[in-house]
Amino acid sequence: MKQKIRVLVAIFSPESPDSLLQQLEGFDVLSLLQGNAVDSFPAIKTLDLLLIQTSHSPEAAIAFAQGVKEYSDSSPVPILICADNKLIKQELIQIFSLDSTDVLYRPFSKILLHQKIHSLVQQRAVMDQVKGQLWELEQQVITLRKSTEQYREEIRKRSEDRKKLSKGYQIFTAVLSGIEENICVVNLQSEEVLFANQQLKTTLGFDPTGKVAQKSNVYLRNAPYLSYSQERLLNELGEPQSVICEDFFHEPTGKWYSIKNCAIRWINNEYVRLEITTDITAQKQNQLLLEQAKEEAIKANLLKDKFLSMVAHDIKSPFTTILATIRRVIKKEEKLSAIHQKLLTNSLDSGTHLLKMISELLKMGRFSSGAIIPELKTVEIFSLVNKFIFLVAEQAKKKGVTINNEIPQQTYLFVDSYLFGEVIINLLTNAIKFCGQGGEVRIYTPSTVKKLLVIQDNGVGITPEFLPDLFNCERRMTTLGTAGEVGTGLGLLYCHDIIHAHQGTLSIESVLGQGTTIYIQLPSKPIRILFVHESSLMDTKFHHYFEPLNIEFIEPATMKEAKDVLFQHPPDLAIFDVLSLRDESLQLLKKLKQTPTITKIPTIIMVGGQDRDFRKHAFQLGGDAFLHKPIEPQELLHCIQGLINLSTNS
Repeated sequence: MKQKIRVLVAIFSPESPDSLLQQLEGFDVLSLLQGNAVDSFPAIKTLDLLLIQTSHSPEAAIAFAQGVKEYSDSSPVPILICADNKLIKQELIQIFSLDSTDVLYRPFSKILLHQKIHSLVQQRAVMDQVKGQLWELEQQVITLRKSTEQYREEIRKRSEDRKKLSKGYQIFTAVLSGIEENICVVNLQSEEVLFANQQLKTTLGFDPTGKVAQKSNVYLRNAPYLSYSQERLLNELGEPQSVICEDFFHEPTGKWYSIKNCAIRWINNEYVRLEITTDITAQKQNQLLLEQAKEEAIKANLLKDKFLSMVAHDIKSPFTTILATIRRVIKKEEKLSAIHQKLLTNSLDSGTHLLKMISELLKMGRFSSGAIIPELKTVEIFSLVNKFIFLVAEQAKKKGVTINNEIPQQTYLFVDSYLFGEVIINLLTNAIKFCGQGGEVRIYTPSTVKKLLVIQDNGVGITPEFLPDLFNCERRMTTLGTAGEVGTGLGLLYCHDIIHAHQGTLSIESVLGQGTTIYIQLPSKPIRILFVHESSLMDTKFHHYFEPLNIEFIEPATMKEAKDVLFQHPPDLAIFDVLSLRDESLQLLKKLKQTPTITKIPTIIMVGGQDRDFRKHAFQLGGDAFLHKPIEPQELLHCIQGLINLSTNS
């Protein structure tokens, strides 16, 4: 059974309250006259609503309201004021600061009265629910922060352990280098031991000199031995080959040995076998421990990633629900007061900011654990930057910031287009954030330095003491933008990790009050083109046109070499000059297009005027472009650029 709404009616007017009480039919009503109003304060906290009826002389009602205000500040009860004039409303509302307060001017209908009461009670219920959810969210955030601190402490301890392990390994290596190894010289034909050093004699407990190594039971029982035939140590000309190194487990002693064998000239000028044996049992055991430690570290990283994902899900799911509830309240509750509207809007902004911070922390966690590996390919950078300028255009427009893409068209970088795009969007957003009204952002590539991308703004700049710690994950830096924009302080760290994963560098120069310049330096990598042909096409005339593209032509001498290049070191584009190599070219093209790992490599087929059937066959196999000989450099260059652009945008 639904519980009735509890209403306390405080009467501060000479007329009879009967009419008002009749209108409150259906509610659990407690009415108070002026004489006993003060005694009602202890019951206020158990009420759903307080209704004050007053007339032209509101002094008693105002005194009562002030008492209610002082008593219920920590747990405000919705208040409905039934008054005769607006002046009374203003005096009472000033006391309660518009907090869950509404007014009805007499006369009013029973329906309107009921609507007002239900509306105020529902508003209070919504606010209580939101406050409760925000409290729970704050507790979850506190838990997440504690977990993050524990994770950082664990990383620090692991780093110290890694240093200790590295130091121990260095000491271990130094000790091994100081120990004399077992050395012997053996006749290649008879296997007679011609020489044994003292360390070997000590190891064996006897002198093996003069004994046949392969037939000596004592030797076989107490020391490692492998048979190295003359053919393994000498080449066809009877000269020594390279040193043979093998690890050997000796079952009688249960030890591991590293054995090095080579042929050397002995006293009689004949070749003999020199064997150097080192006990590596301890090294093998340590290697096993290292492998086990590595496996445990990998498992710990996986467990950590799983934990972060679970925590993120547990936080983000209710968090998203809370934000959706707040948005729905803001959108649908037209009767919200200005203060309530502001409180909910601020809560929504703070929640959205925190959600973004959680997402960026997870991205950085995946990078630090090696879970994200760039998928590199040749990308036309002018178009990529334009794409992300479009995405921040609205943000820039609000501040009147101009963004100029000064990168020459047909400029290529070898990057992961998605991850590199994350860097561009982050840095552009930062530049706009710290630009004033009418500011400017430039993106360009200096002609004097290859594979360098520069993003420059004329904003407020960075405080000098902040610069050394911009990429320090233990000291998060965040500053409000020129229009009060809030950041997480994690964007630059994320960008730094992405560029580092590309084997590149990200550096920053800034002058306070003048602006900031960010340099992205990537490894220089040319566009690799496989050119399968019978005679070289790459004369001086062609090189002149290809030089701006930084192209590396790979010209294999045979079809087998061409196939090896395609499958072992895939190029960015392949050109087939068929002529008499038609069948071989078709077979290679077919193999290329049927292999998933290289099927997207674009192809250019060079054909003569009488090669229509071949062209049709090549087209059916998936050839991307066809050029008729004789070919002009500009035509080939244009075709290469077009196919590279299509490939990078696919």
